[in-house]
Amino acid sequence: MSAACRVGRPRSTGSGPTLPATNVGRQPVSLSRGVGDPGHPRAYARPYHTDGMSTTVVGSYVESIERVQPNQANNYDSAHGGEVVKLMDELAAIAAMGVAGETCVTAHIGSVDFRSPIAVGDVVELSAYVYDTGESSLQVRVDTDARDPRSTESRRTTAACFTMVAIDDDGDPVSVPSVTADTERGRELVANAPC
Repeated sequence: MSAACRVGRPRSTGSGPTLPATNVGRQPVSLSRGVGDPGHPRAYARPYHTDGMSTTVVGSYVESIERVQPNQANNYDSAHGGEVVKLMDELAAIAAMGVAGETCVTAHIGSVDFRSPIAVGDVVELSAYVYDTGESSLQVRVDTDARDPRSTESRRTTAACFTMVAIDDDGDPVSVPSVTADTERGRELVANAPC
């Protein structure tokens, strides 16, 4: 799958390349044109509040866009379920690491709901956000929508909730900041989060 990742804000109407998801944690920048000043990269806001003790749900929101390739298909020419879960898991980790500021690993994947198949060649739009935290855990909602690349109409194909755990360099759990839903959009995301 070819990939692009936007961090810290809902979908943009811009087009063009974005930096890969591996740039997270180093102030991600979108190179998309069509939004903001043409030709000038936009720096996305970090999700942290100035007190360093909490972050916003909306600030944790990340997206990724992929295109299903033939080598990722099952016998029915649709995306293999394991490939979809892998993409969801990777984006859940990106959202969690943006909040925790530490490496995050998957501890649990809640019910994965496969609602409709994703055809080879379809564009897959994934979104994830942290909606709750514990001492070292982060609850992340991940949704997957798909569409024909020649269309703007998408459909929800998959949804799941992930529990990620923040760890240090020795693999030991570390504390994470809390998340707050301090806007109407944040409260809406939290209300829709439980899987």
